[in-house]
Amino acid sequence: MGAGAFGWKRRGEWALPFTGHAHFDGDLGGFVGLCKDPDAVGHLCSCVLRRGRLRRRRRAAPAWKLGKENLFSEDPGERHVGATLVYMGCKSKFCLVECVVVGVGDDNAGQCYMYRLTTFSLSYDENGDLTTGKSRRVRYYKVPSKASTEFLLESPVAFWL
Repeated sequence: MGAGAFGWKRRGEWALPFTGHAHFDGDLGGFVGLCKDPDAVGHLCSCVLRRGRLRRRRRAAPAWKLGKENLFSEDPGERHVGATLVYMGCKSKFCLVECVVVGVGDDNAGQCYMYRLTTFSLSYDENGDLTTGKSRRVRYYKVPSKASTEFLLESPVAFWL
């Protein structure tokens, strides 16, 4: 193999349907990330890349599936600030780290930033749709004041060991 065998290669004139980072999940057979479609904010999507398709001369955009559930908070007392998706390493387990403002009102009194962590497992249902099923668990943690910078609120930093 030549030195460039492991470098990035252009595969078509299209963009993947994710906002932020996407993660390859071998159990699902493709990439998973937050959907960048404005009509699907808070939903995940998956993009299966088949090897045979990538070798074709004319490369069409890969098919993608939209997740069934909105994973962002729908509580009217909370306002979405930003989110990061974390792959937890095996069996299609993920964690969505969402930053929300709690106590949303006309004035800023009583508002605080919280991290809303949603852990879940992804799978395809009997119709082939991407779903979390009944695997979701939600926990809240107060954002430390030292982490309350605009960047960290809009793009929470998280990793899994």
